[in-house]
Amino acid sequence: MSGHRVVVCEDDPSTSLLLTKAIGTLPGDVKVVTFESVGKALLELQKNSTDLLILDHMMAGVNGLDGLKHIRKAEWGKALPVIVYSAADIEREAIAAGANRFLRKPLPIGEIRKAVREILGLDGD
Repeated sequence: MSGHRVVVCEDDPSTSLLLTKAIGTLPGDVKVVTFESVGKALLELQKNSTDLLILDHMMAGVNGLDGLKHIRKAEWGKALPVIVYSAADIEREAIAAGANRFLRKPLPIGEIRKAVREILGLDGD
């Protein structure tokens, strides 16, 4: 597969669309796949190679940090780059759970794009 595959796990449709547009327009053929629950994202991550997971913390059912802990225990998830974001002040907890980056809501588009570019090794806008 050429390009990069990014999985976004977000239960709010407007935020999911915002992330898809912000990331999908980066240089380097970035494909964005979205899921509205941690469980659905986990099934996808186990089946298909992914270059980056962007994970909301506050979600119905399994929250983002619990999902991240599960991912880090799996062999396929140990090296997967993960960005966690939340309105809550959980940066320490997110990093301790294995997040590579933490972003605070409301999501600043420039910071999201910069973090994704850096993690995927893409050139600037």
